[in-house]
Amino acid sequence: MNYDKYADISISPDRLDYLFLSNGTKGNLNKLIHFHPFSNNDQIYNLSLGTIKENGNVDFITLSKNGDRNKILGTIGSAAHAFSENYPEKKIFLKGDTAVKTRLYQMAINHAYNDISETFVISGLQMVNKKYIVYPFLQGTNYDAFLFERKSKKNWVKKLEVEN
Repeated sequence: MNYDKYADISISPDRLDYLFLSNGTKGNLNKLIHFHPFSNNDQIYNLSLGTIKENGNVDFITLSKNGDRNKILGTIGSAAHAFSENYPEKKIFLKGDTAVKTRLYQMAINHAYNDISETFVISGLQMVNKKYIVYPFLQGTNYDAFLFERKSKKNWVKKLEVEN
């Protein structure tokens, strides 16, 4: 990914939680990237980013505005890559809890598209009648959420057959 990332990440044994220290203008903030099954579908995992508060609770809503946005985005990409190495058959769902956060994720995907697309098939989701419609990701198109599916060896074989 084209973003710098935090190198010191604590990863849970099940590879669902990624803890790191955000170092920025507001000091050091404990951050958590958490993967959990999306609703009742265990084939799709939601990626959530939160700040661990002093009382131990995790705030998944408030922007920390610590001045290290791009480094955090790079760390999210690194965590998604690590998660998908352990769970290659699982898809990753990404959506901000606000339109601003979703737009931020989209800008990051656009920025690092070439790197991301080497590992993942990226889909853009648009909400229509309270249901997500899945489209192949196109740069310059606005989406309400994103879905990442790790490319398998089978995908690479198909690509090579088409190119040859």
